[in-house]
Amino acid sequence: MLVSSLAFGMMHYNAYNWNLFQMLVTIGLTRIPFDWAWYKTDSLWTGIVGHIIFDLLAFLVGAMAAFA
Repeated sequence: MLVSSLAFGMMHYNAYNWNLFQMLVTIGLTRIPFDWAWYKTDSLWTGIVGHIIFDLLAFLVGAMAAFA
């Protein structure tokens, strides 16, 4: 799980301009709950839906902050 999370973080190098902390800690370690949900339910959809909800909440918070 840790290796896949770090690999997931490394896949975001363009988005974060090779900022290793952002890629490996912020993005990579945030992936662990989604992997855990996938493992526990034996369904990839659990992780996918969790990721969508997480991204949607982050987007809404950012949008609200931009318009505040």
